[in-house]
Amino acid sequence: MLPVFILALLGKLISPETIVSFVIASNSRLFGVIDIEIIPNVILFISFLITISLIYFLLKEKFTVSMLLFTPYLIVSLLIYYLKLPADCGCFGEIITFPNPLIHFLFNCLIFCLMFMAKKFSSRGN
Repeated sequence: MLPVFILALLGKLISPETIVSFVIASNSRLFGVIDIEIIPNVILFISFLITISLIYFLLKEKFTVSMLLFTPYLIVSLLIYYLKLPADCGCFGEIITFPNPLIHFLFNCLIFCLMFMAKKFSSRGN
């Protein structure tokens, strides 16, 4: 599961415009046209920090903290599916794209389950 987050970090570094365009498309679909240009960049920065934190805590085998940090991604993917927003949030840039919101949500559920299993079967149990 650690390679998934490293891949996401690389995707954000290589093509940050993908996540920015997703945020713009989602905001315009939910709230109409928003002229605040800094919002997508702030969301990209927060996503970048969360991804780095996830990698750090997974390396330290702090699975509970990792699961808490990943929960917003799980909720966002569920909202993407429920609200019928564009399928791909841009988390992986152009490296990985999701064909529809259901696959995106199921992918995040799989990652969350892997974290839970790692927590359950780790020697530390954190």
